[in-house]
This record gives sequence, C-alpha cells and structure tokens, in this order.
Amino acid sequence: MFGFNTWKARKLYSRALNGESPSAVLQVAEQAIAWAYEQKEWPLTSPSRDEFLGRMYGCLGIAYRELRHTEQWDCIALELEANKQAVEFLQNGSAEDLVIAHANSAASYLGCEIGDYAQNIELGLYHVDQAISLGVSEGEALAQLLIDRARFYMGRQKGNVAENKKTALENCKLALSKLPKNCSKGMAILVNYTLADIYSVIHDEYQSEHVEKSISIWKELLESGGAHDQDKLAISLYARIAGSYLGKIKGKRGDNIELALTYIEEGLTKTVFNHFANERAELLELLGDALRQRTRGQRESNLDRAQGAYAQAMHLSSSHVGSVRANLNRHEVLWEIADAEAADTVPKTPSEKHKVDPQKYIQELKEMVDSISMEDEPGTWAGACTTLADAMLKFGLSAENVGFQNRRKLVPYLEDVVQAYLMPVPYYEKNFLYHALANNFLNVANSYALLANLLDAADIDWDDFSQLHELRAPDRSNQTRYFYEKAIEFCHQAAKAAEKTDDDILKLKIEAKLGDSYVSIRDWKSAAIHFEKSLPIAQVTLADPNPNIQEVKHILSLLGTVAHWGPLAGFLSDGWKKAVEIGESSRAQFLAKALSFNSLPFTENERRDINGHRSKILELEQVLDSPMTFDKRTPLEQLIEVRQKLHEELRGFPLQRRLETGLMATLESIVGDGTVIIYPVITTYSGTLLVISNGPNRLRVDAVSIGDEIDLAQLLDYERFQEKRWREEYETYRTGVATETDWHSFVEDLSTEVSNSIISPLIDLLEEVTQEGNRKLHFISNYLFDRLPLSVAPVGPLGAPLLEHFEISFAPSIMISQFRKHDKMPLDLKKSSVAAIFTEPNPKQEQPLPYAPVEARMIAKSGSSGVLVDVSSGDLSEDQILSVLEGNEVWHFCSHYRVDTDEPMSSSIFFDPTALSLKTIFNHKGLKAPRFVVLSACNSSRSESGSIAQELVGLPSAFLQLGVEAVVAAQWPVDDIATTLLMGKFYMNWSEHTDIRVALRQAQFWLRDLTVGELHEELDFWTQGQRMDWKDRDSILQSDEIQGMEQNTTPFAHPVYWGAFCVYGS
Repeated sequence: MFGFNTWKARKLYSRALNGESPSAVLQVAEQAIAWAYEQKEWPLTSPSRDEFLGRMYGCLGIAYRELRHTEQWDCIALELEANKQAVEFLQNGSAEDLVIAHANSAASYLGCEIGDYAQNIELGLYHVDQAISLGVSEGEALAQLLIDRARFYMGRQKGNVAENKKTALENCKLALSKLPKNCSKGMAILVNYTLADIYSVIHDEYQSEHVEKSISIWKELLESGGAHDQDKLAISLYARIAGSYLGKIKGKRGDNIELALTYIEEGLTKTVFNHFANERAELLELLGDALRQRTRGQRESNLDRAQGAYAQAMHLSSSHVGSVRANLNRHEVLWEIADAEAADTVPKTPSEKHKVDPQKYIQELKEMVDSISMEDEPGTWAGACTTLADAMLKFGLSAENVGFQNRRKLVPYLEDVVQAYLMPVPYYEKNFLYHALANNFLNVANSYALLANLLDAADIDWDDFSQLHELRAPDRSNQTRYFYEKAIEFCHQAAKAAEKTDDDILKLKIEAKLGDSYVSIRDWKSAAIHFEKSLPIAQVTLADPNPNIQEVKHILSLLGTVAHWGPLAGFLSDGWKKAVEIGESSRAQFLAKALSFNSLPFTENERRDINGHRSKILELEQVLDSPMTFDKRTPLEQLIEVRQKLHEELRGFPLQRRLETGLMATLESIVGDGTVIIYPVITTYSGTLLVISNGPNRLRVDAVSIGDEIDLAQLLDYERFQEKRWREEYETYRTGVATETDWHSFVEDLSTEVSNSIISPLIDLLEEVTQEGNRKLHFISNYLFDRLPLSVAPVGPLGAPLLEHFEISFAPSIMISQFRKHDKMPLDLKKSSVAAIFTEPNPKQEQPLPYAPVEARMIAKSGSSGVLVDVSSGDLSEDQILSVLEGNEVWHFCSHYRVDTDEPMSSSIFFDPTALSLKTIFNHKGLKAPRFVVLSACNSSRSESGSIAQELVGLPSAFLQLGVEAVVAAQWPVDDIATTLLMGKFYMNWSEHTDIRVALRQAQFWLRDLTVGELHEELDFWTQGQRMDWKDRDSILQSDEIQGMEQNTTPFAHPVYWGAFCVYGS
C-alpha cells in the first residue's frame, strides 16, 4: 500500500498525473514521510528507507515550490529544508535520484529571498555542479542544469562580475547546443528566454549589440505563439522587452519609450483576468518609468499617470524590494509634479495635493535606502542612492538655503550630496552602466561647482551668483578654486563614461559644463577647446523635424551657453578669428535647432537625402498620431530605423569645417562694399566689440574694449533691458498712469547711457574705417544690440543720433544668409507685388491697432500689384493665409507678435483672433519665401527673454532663416499713427531707392522733422495720388495726436516715434 502511495506521490510531483494539485502531492508525501519514521524495521525490499525518505522529501520540496509559485505560499524555508533532506537521504542511493535531488535544491535557491543572497548563489552553484558531475551528459536534463548554472552566474557577486556574466553566456549557449531536435517547446523557450536575459545584462563595449540581441530573441519567442500558451511567460516577455527599450541607448529616446509603452499595455491586458500580482506590479512599475520619461503628450498628465502606476505597483508587489523601489519612484514623481505645477504659477507654488515637504521627503528616502540590502539588491540600492542624492541636491538649491546667511552652512550638506552620488559609482563601474555613471559624475561636478559658487559669493560678500564672472570680481580663494577643479575633474570622468553611450544630449551637456567650469577658473584656452568640442556633438540633433519641447529647450539652453561664453574664451585664448568661429558656429546651430536647418551648408545631394529622411519621419509621426492606428509598434520600429540613418549621416557631416571655410569669404564679401561689421564679444566678465572693416590686407579687425569705460554689470542688467521693463514703461504711459514726458524721458536716458557706454568708445574708430558717402554699420545681435536704442543714441557735441551718421542694419549672425540663394538683382518695388495683412480693430481685442487697416490699404497699393488680406473674421486657416501671401515678393504684417520661449516654432504673428505660427510657415509644403518682410508691429524684433538663446529666435531671425533677404522690424513698442505714417513714406522712398536701408532711414528722418502743416500737405498728396483714401486721411488728421496742434509743431520729433524700426539682414 505504502509503495503505491510513494510512487503515486513521485509521479504527481514530477508529472502532475491525473490532474492532481501540488497540495495533494504535499499531503501524500507528508503522510508517507510520517509513516516511514514510524517504522522500527523497514518492511520494504525496495526502495530502502533512505531512498524512500529521500524521494518523498524531494516530492515535498517540489510541491512546496509549486505552491509558492501558483498559490503565493510563503514556504521557501520549508522547501529548502525538504530538498536538503532529500539530498542527505539519497547520498547512497541511485545517481539518478541524487541528480534530481541536487537539481531540485538548485532550483529552490534561484531567486531565493531568505538568507544571505551571495551565499544562496554559491549553494545553488554547488548543487548544479554536483548534479552535472554525477553523469548528466545530454538531453533536456543537461540543458536545464546548464540554464540554472547560467542564471546563478548572472547574479553572482563573488569574483569578477563581467567574467561571471560571460560564463553565464557560455553555459546558456552550451545548453542551446545540447538540446535534442525533438525537445519540448517549453524547454526551447526556457533556454532562449535565459539567453536573452543574459544578453540584456552584459554591460561591456558591445552593450548596444547585446540589448538588440535580447530584444530580438524575446520578440521571436513572443511572436512564435508558444509563449501565448502560458500567460505568465508571455507577461514576463512583455516586461523584458519593455524594460530593454526603456534602457536602450541606441535610437531616439522618445521612440524607444513609445515602443516600451506598447509592450507594457499589451502585457497589462494579460494580467486583468488572472492573479499574477507580482507580474502586474512589475509591468506597472515599468509603466511609471516610461510615463515619467515620455516626451509625447502633456507632461502633467504623464506624471500623474506615472505616480498612479507606481502606487498600484507598490501595493501589488509581494517583494519588499519591489515595493520599496516602486515607492521610491513614486516619491520622485510627486516631486516632479510639484515642480511642474510650480513652474506654471507665480509665485512658484505647487498645489496642496502634490506639495512635498523636502525634509520629510529626504528622511523617507534615507529610510528606504537603509531598508535595501546592498549585497542582495545592488541595482535597486544604487538607484535609491542616486534618487536620494538628487533630492538632496534639489533641496540644497532651494531659495531659503542659498540665501546669504546659509551659504557656509550648506558646505557640509553639499559634501554629503557628493558622497551620496559617489556611493553607487563602484556598482555602475563594475556593471558597465555608463549612462548612470556619467550622470552621477556630472551631478558630482554640479555639486562641487555649487559649493564653489556658494563660497565664492560668501567670500566676496555678493548676493548674486551672476556677479562671480564679472571683470571686477577678485581672484578665487584656494578653497573655492579647489572645488572648481574638483568639478572639472568629475566632468572629465563624466565625459569618459558618456563616450561609451549614444546619448548625444548628455555629451553636449558635459562639454558645455566643462567649458563653463573652465570659465570659472578663467582658463580660457581649455574653455574654448570644450566649447568647440560641443558643437560637432550638437549637430547630430539638428535635423529632427518633430522635436520634443523639453529636448529642444534643453539643447537651446546648452547652445546658448556656448554662444555666450564661447566667443570670449576663443578671443582671450586665440584671438578674434577663433571668437567669431565659435560664435558663428554656435549661433548657426542654435538657429538650425530652433527654426530650420536649411540655412546650414549642405550640398544639394546632402540636403535631398536629409529631407528624404525628414519627410519619412514626419509621415510615420502622422501615422502614430492617427486615432485609426491600432498597431503602433510597426511604424515605431520603422521610425527608429529612419532616425538612426539620419543621425549617422549628421554625425559624419563636416559642419564646423564648412562654416569656418565660408566665414572668411562672407566677411570679405560684406566689408567689400564699405560696410563695417560690429561683432560683440560681451559677457559680464569682459566687454569687447570687434570692428571688422575693409583693410589693406583684405580684413581689418579692431578690438574695442568697453569694459574699462562702463560698469558691465549695470549694462547687462537683464531685468532692466528686457521686454518686461519696456512694456511696463510703455503701458504705464499708455494707460495714463505716467505722462508722455515720463515715457520720453525713459527712452532719452537709456539712449544717453547707450551712447556713453557703447558708442563713445567706438565713434572715433568708426569715423576712421568708414568711407564718406558710404557709411554702413552692420551690428550682429546679442543681449545688447536688440534691446537698446542704438540707432537713436546721441553722438558728438550736437547730440545727433547715430542713425544720422551711419546707415544701420542688424543680423543674428554673419552667416545666416550665406547658404541661401537670393536674387542677385535688387528689388524694384514698382515692378513687385506686395501683400498687406491686417485685422479690423474691435473693443474685445487686448491691444487693438486702430490704424492697421489704414496702413494696410495704403501699403497694398505700393507695388505693381497688391493683395489686401483682412483676417478679422477668423475664417482663414494658417495655411489659407500663407496661400494668399505666397507669390508676393513683399509681405507686410500690421499686427502683434507673440513669442514662445519654450517652443520657438510656436511663436506667432498674432491677428486677434487669428495667428500665424512659425511652425506653419516653416512646414508649409513648397513655400516660396518672399524677398522682403515688413513687421509693422509693436516690438516685433524682440523676444521675451533676456538671454542670447531667445534673442536669436525673434521673428526677424525666423524669416531670415526662411530665406528672406531682409526684414524691417521694431525694437520697442511703437505708436500706431506714427507707424502708419512712417510706413507710408518708407514705401514711397523704397519705390525710388533699391536700398531698403536708405529708404527706411530717409522715412525716419522725414517723420522726425514733419510739421503738422507738412503732414496736411503730404496726406493730400497721398490721397490725390490714390495711395490713401480720403476717409483714412481724415481719420489721421482728426486724431487726438494731431487735432488742435499748431501748424509748425513737429508731433513726432521724439525718437520714440521714428527710431524703433531697423533693417535685419540685407
């Protein structure tokens, strides 16, 4: 009877015959073991007592394992003990039984969560090796043992980790070779699954290839159909593939994340109707990771979904480590949500729902880190340390902590931050996790730089970090210099690690940080080297036709740093040529990323290939965005392939060399007609203007210092000169709070300061290098030149405006028009078509332009043919507006301009209620750009920000990048009637002169000197010549600005009326 029960239990255990459950096997085995111990004399001939007990303990161990996996029993200790007893009792039994006992023991140690992790690995390996040594030499049994051996080596911490993983790979490949042709489908899946697992964790110089192999194997298993017969296996495959895409370093990050999401969502549908809690928790944690990093959709929505996914994962996971990890991630997301909410409010305050107490948050993180075993879960522990360091650094940067009184107190705190970042470094190095390693080194560098800044500011007794780079700032103390040098040291380590990745944005970030760090210690040569190194890296990101907003903003910020400090570093280390080369290359790349890459020096074949890739990317993006696309995986995979080809082409493109080659020829071409270029190399450290003119040896370059004559900190007070101040002053005047005299005085005072600080150091040289009768100045934009009234700055003892001495034009860079084809023949306005676009004013508009219709009607009559576009109804779409404008050689906009500093291509020409965005203009298929654009609008040349980065993406820059020859735009808020009159005279002059600068300059002086009596005569002349309607004439003469004035009064004599407009390009 008992023999029958014994073999029945053994069969139930190994084969689950007759549909019996593991609990039934457990019951029979326990009865059999109890019976065996009761027997004083062993009654059976065969098997022996030890064989009987060994087999029953083996059945008991397997039953426990099945119950642990299927019913989530907490019985691992009982399982280990049963298998241990089985091995002991079967030592003198058959080799076959002992092999099974050792194999069962090894299987129990796989993933064992009790006891010492490292010791469990070694015990598991011992049992596998014992089983193999007992003579298992072929078939599925050997394959299973080799796979177990491979999995133990995957997790082994003893010895060299990299070598252990290679050993795991060798064992897995051997297992694959030992599989018989008629092996079971389950065994084939297990071997291939493990092989993919191993490839996914081998982090060496071939890491990218290994990840590709693992994804390929998992996909093959998933698509073969075998996995779908086992829901648990299928769910695991979805999780593995998604996790690999999230960690993948090849291809565009956003595309990889979208692919990961498709697998996660499919996997989650598999867990709805079953009880796979741990598997669902893993997928939910991956979902949170993907949504946190996602660049598509609304960031706030993605973050909110992420924290919900982490919360569910935390409650579902039966693993302590899994629960802690999900909780860690949820904490991070809540902080990110709070940051995102705060960014949209003034003052910056998150909602109560998501508000995070920094001290409580950091304390909770510390407790979580302490609860994770560094030996058992080194990856989770390393990630938790980095999370803690991130939080500590964020808290250390809060306003209350960097206040003057707390700066020295923060030094030990930030040293703790550094140590927190360095703690997981050995793990990252040991496992070749280069991306994490580079980020941690970079954060260490940032922490050291902050330490140096805090001590610097405290030593100097200054309250503003921006003052630390000023010319008048004293030399660094030994301690602060030490911290700056530590920042540089870790930046170099970050760069070395980043070289092993495909993350170009990370590399760009590190090189820009290195350049900035060398600026801090005034090592200009090294700074210039690293600013230059950043430029070829940046070019890889230029041609993406549908970039993500956060990515664009980040890249533009980095290129802005290079454009700001790079020219100064180049000038102080290698002279004017290096300054201009770095400045022009960084500006060109900035404009290409913000607006359009078309102005870069590509050949026709290169441009055709790149445009082909871009068109394919846009086509695939549209497919992905369509609600009718249900299979997103296929187009996403195609998108990754196309992007990779595009990036490979750009990585090898000699942009820097071509820009440098073309630069000298462009300079010679511009100055050859007598124009003088004024190129600013200005920061708070040093103010230098490069005056480039025609000289005996082709080019003459004079460097004029303005640092000795003025206080650069005052001149570069961004708050003072940025849009906000101009608008406040102007609105104060317009709303009647201040008088017209106050507004005029503000502009006069600013003009005088500009004259003293910028023009006075230059004027003698300008008189020397310009030719009588051909005095042309071409200013390259920076913080100052687009924000200050240079044209009206008083010069000389009589105080005549600079514009009276010289013809003046502006441009965002020297090279902006170099690689665009323009008509060589000057524009003859009389033979050209002009399109004027406007909207009728109404009381609901925020800033109505009452005389915009008058101006537009007049301008539309200026050329040989004209188009008058009224968008008041709002019925015309953006593309319809462009279709009406297209084909005309001059586009004239009577409108306002709105800048989007976060997404430059969303900036728009605004006609309440209609708007025409830069994105629509640049993406309009086959658009033929006009030759000239006139922006007759308030403040149309300037952006909202005071940074060089945003200065470059103003509306004039956009149209020049589009291929327009020249743009007329205003530098400050302008008066509606004065602008209408100025534009009317400008077009009349333009029809007589082919030089747009001359035409505008003459119109400005005409308006300045115009008396009321002359105005009546001029308007009569315009109406009689049918350039203006009588009704429009009367509306101007009867306006509050004109009516009742004496005939000899000059109502527009002040520069605020006539001095704002200038020419860009040309």
